[in-house]
Amino acid sequence: MKSFVITMLLLLSPLGASANTDHEVCLKASVQIFFAATGRDLGSSPKGVIEGLLKNGMPKDGAMAIGKLIFVDAPDKTPAELAERFFIYCTSEAA
Repeated sequence: MKSFVITMLLLLSPLGASANTDHEVCLKASVQIFFAATGRDLGSSPKGVIEGLLKNGMPKDGAMAIGKLIFVDAPDKTPAELAERFFIYCTSEAA
């Protein structure tokens, strides 16, 4: 659980300035997690997922944190579970 919290903090730090509200920040990060985990489930490698996130404008620290989350910390979770779990955590921390 500690690594999950650290991962979430790394994800949130670079996104704060690019959105209007905390919920928008959380939603954007959740969508990125969902699509990265979907790529994982379709057979993408960690390197491929991280490169895809970088090409979509994700900062390197955020892309690495998502890669760690979906491949190391929670490889057994579905994309929807990961996105929902992150969104709930993120919005509760932002309140």
